[in-house]
Amino acid sequence: MGFKTKIRFIHKWLGLISGLIVFVVCITGCIFCFHDEIKDITRKDWRLVEPQNKPFLLPSELRAKSKRNCSCE
Repeated sequence: MGFKTKIRFIHKWLGLISGLIVFVVCITGCIFCFHDEIKDITRKDWRLVEPQNKPFLLPSELRAKSKRNCSCE
């Protein structure tokens, strides 16, 4: 096996391994960048809420309701 053949063999395998690493980094970066859009596609029923014609509750009302329903004290 000549010098050029060894260098070509090493270059091929190092290129394939580094290409695989770059591919994985690119795919995970794309998933991270578009995670909101991916969630919209996969979990549409969880991420969208239908509008309701109810009045908003004040935080003090929510706290009072939670204290009435809680049996931890």
